[in-house]
Amino acid sequence: MRALTIFTLIFLSGLVYAVSSIDPEQLGSACPQKFVGKVVDVTSLGTPLSSPMLEKVRVTFSVLQVERGALGNFQTLDVLKFGPAQFEKDVTYDLELSQGFLCSALKVE
Repeated sequence: MRALTIFTLIFLSGLVYAVSSIDPEQLGSACPQKFVGKVVDVTSLGTPLSSPMLEKVRVTFSVLQVERGALGNFQTLDVLKFGPAQFEKDVTYDLELSQGFLCSALKVE
């Protein structure tokens, strides 16, 4: 169990370094979809047997405004429940995606 925790910390540290080294000028091309969406549903996808920290949720957004890319009226994302992006129902976010994966999410005040 301890080896898994150490591996996870090393992996996440590398991921943070990789993300922090992305040139902001390249972010637009790396994340071709950008939209403003309101969370209409957050559903738990269950806990994997290996670790409760890897539990995912499915977040469904009502697309209010498309700023870049082609999107329908609704967009669904699967994200870690205890990950860096925490989504709340009935809250609006400015989001960027790449191939269905989250690049960034900012709460719209």
